Amino acid sequence: CSVMSPRSGLSCLMAMIGMLVSCVGAAAHAAPRHIDADVAAALERGEAPRVIVELTDDDSVLMSSTVQRRRDTMKAAVIAALPADRISVRRRYRTMPLLALTLKHADALRALRSDHRIAAVYMDKQRKAIGAQALPLIGQPAAVSAGYQGAGTAVAVLDTGVDYTLAPFGACTAVGVPAGTCRVVAAYEAAVEDNARDADGHGSKVAMTALAVAPQSSIVAIDVFEPEGAFDSDVIEGMDWAISQRATYNIVALNLSLGDTQQNASACTLTPYVAAVRRARNAGLVVVIAAGNDSHTAGVAEPACVANAVAVGATYDANVGQRAFGSCTDSTTAADKVTCYSNSGEPLDLFAPGSVLTLSGNTLDGTSFAAPMVAGAVAVLKQRFPLDTP
Repeated sequence: CSVMSPRSGLSCLMAMIGMLVSCVGAAAHAAPRHIDADVAAALERGEAPRVIVELTDDDSVLMSSTVQRRRDTMKAAVIAALPADRISVRRRYRTMPLLALTLKHADALRALRSDHRIAAVYMDKQRKAIGAQALPLIGQPAAVSAGYQGAGTAVAVLDTGVDYTLAPFGACTAVGVPAGTCRVVAAYEAAVEDNARDADGHGSKVAMTALAVAPQSSIVAIDVFEPEGAFDSDVIEGMDWAISQRATYNIVALNLSLGDTQQNASACTLTPYVAAVRRARNAGLVVVIAAGNDSHTAGVAEPACVANAVAVGATYDANVGQRAFGSCTDSTTAADKVTCYSNSGEPLDLFAPGSVLTLSGNTLDGTSFAAPMVAGAVAVLKQRFPLDTP
């Protein structure tokens, strides 16, 4: 210090202490910003929680090969730093700065907590499915008559799968067969394989709704559900796959008709969907998510609450008389009237017809079906304005 500066020994010592404090402060600042309390609680109960780990990341260039290599290298280094017998790796993801792990011991959480490369650790939560007179109400016939039906685009439906053999999809004999008439051009199993095209039927109805709005668009069916629900890690895997395949199928929108029952009155920030939705949007995809069917008037479900997603609530498409649901009743109905079950509030972006939709013999109610109305509309708009961004 005396060689580099004329300061006294005391002043040099004080300067060195200041530098040390700054370094310690920087290290503390680099610690994980958020760790779900439920993770530690599950480990204390002797459970092995599924978690999603978010890495610190630079969003400046989404698809740069350099950024991707750096991200992959960081993931490998994070995994290598963890006690191998204390974790299992479930997913590494292609485009996301995320890892899906199972933690088998508290040592693994301690290692994550002290790793400066970790931004957050989230519980891998399970979501539930948020269970066409409407077309004139949204102006769809005028778009069709002008020649805009979503031709050349695709909507990715992240749901329970799609039964492509049903007539509305073109009587496909296999995915994409016959070419040109089969509307389901790809299928991907993001959850545990259930050996069913659509074990629940929910995803097929959602896909039919999107095609009702954009009949010349295509459907990319992504199954993210297990029998009890959809884990966040599997939903994000579906989003990740769709981003990686977006150019192959010209995917323009992702539809997520799923969520929890919470009332989020402001934009959600402590969730892995923030990074996932941001990745999709940066890749040029509109992420449309159902707001939920819990009659909340001051907030929406997660992940609809994420800022860059398009959260969609439900309205009636006509006067259909009194309409009763499990949690509420509308004594009167009218076109554009918000349904009593639809969540709403500050994070909501749009309303779309969700009751009462009649489609291929199905009577549909729910924000699950309002959301694909919007996803289908995105496909039509993208055909008309191909250079427009989300």
